[in-house]
Amino acid sequence: MTDYLEWLDEYSVGIPELDAEHRRLMELTNRVLHAVEAHDHPRGIAAVEEVIAVMVKHFDREEAWMRTSGFPGYEAHRAAHNEHVRRLMGFSLELKREAIDLVDVVEFLMTWLYDHIQHLDVEFAAHLKSPPTE
Repeated sequence: MTDYLEWLDEYSVGIPELDAEHRRLMELTNRVLHAVEAHDHPRGIAAVEEVIAVMVKHFDREEAWMRTSGFPGYEAHRAAHNEHVRRLMGFSLELKREAIDLVDVVEFLMTWLYDHIQHLDVEFAAHLKSPPTE
């Protein structure tokens, strides 16, 4: 099976721990894509639920770093995380009722992965890498 999403250096935020977690989320999104390709709805639901579980842990970790480092964009970033989890949980429920297709969830995940990493997480990573102010 071919992976549809591949990690590219341009996705790196320069923080190895965050990059590793983002790679993992990309791998899990590929699992959802493989389920779509196989027309395996139950496997797709399980993959979406795994994405949600890993994403919640990732968000918790990011937010802890934000609080510890005094990141000024914390509240907005946290709100984006909460909205994303809310939407994914809604998708999961709709998938179980067969009210939406896995393709809809995949499109959302792919768009989010790129946009969130390349915009919000790049900003946060720059803050982490900047020298502390006195």
